[in-house]
Amino acid sequence: MLRNAINTHYKQYFNDDNWIINQARPNGLLEQEASEIVRIQRTYTNMGVYNNDKMVASFTFGFWTYLFTRRNYRIGGKILLQIFPNKAHGLKQTDIYKQLTAIREFRNRIAHHEPICFNATRAIDTKYAKEHYELIRTYIEYMGFDSDSVLRMVEKPDSILKVIDGMK
Repeated sequence: MLRNAINTHYKQYFNDDNWIINQARPNGLLEQEASEIVRIQRTYTNMGVYNNDKMVASFTFGFWTYLFTRRNYRIGGKILLQIFPNKAHGLKQTDIYKQLTAIREFRNRIAHHEPICFNATRAIDTKYAKEHYELIRTYIEYMGFDSDSVLRMVEKPDSILKVIDGMK
């Protein structure tokens, strides 16, 4: 959802359906990712299947969250927060970058099968998992969607976390 919202935003802002390629130039928004962008574009072009949607889907969550760094936020016109029409009042670019980074790190821990339900002393503790799940739900809401509707067909951790809490 985040990457699609960013893509739609920048396609409109740059008035360019091919903004990813065109911003991978010196002083462009994606200058620092230019070699990776060119590599991916060449791969799709050589396969005869290049399009913007394939480019959007090719990048990691880290790529998309990196667009909220101070540098990229500035180069991108300081308007990327518009993708969050329901964000909390007073939430700034740096806050959003930190929170999206926390979500990314949580996602990576899950993807790498790292423990998410233990504290520093290795005791069972679901606080970290619950906080990050709520943060994900919050950002879905910030983007203007109902998190319950979005997550309707996804396995929700609530019942699993309750079982884990009962193991203490």
